Amino acid sequence: PYETYQTFDSNGQPTSPEKTELIKELTDLGYEFDGLQTGYPGGEPDWHYVKDLTELTEKDLLKSFSKNGKSTVKKANTFGIQLKKLKRDELNIFKEITSATSERREYSDK
Repeated sequence: PYETYQTFDSNGQPTSPEKTELIKELTDLGYEFDGLQTGYPGGEPDWHYVKDLTELTEKDLLKSFSKNGKSTVKKANTFGIQLKKLKRDELNIFKEITSATSERREYSDK
């Protein structure tokens, strides 16, 4: 489940205590806990980074990225990507894109 186990600041320092009761509740239901891992075990990350954007301008946001992050954004800006908010009855469009991408890049689509 997408439940917050612990929060950290941008430097990786904990800003909240661990919610060990979440693990206990799930293991009591029969799930097995194999520890928190880095990377993408089984195709799903254990960690999600959510950046607080409330006080940032677009310029300050870009300045806050690492050198590699800035380079990635610069490259992405050359792709001509456009965003569109889909309505519920258009979600099949998103599914078609994720299915085609997973097939092309050889990973499991959800």
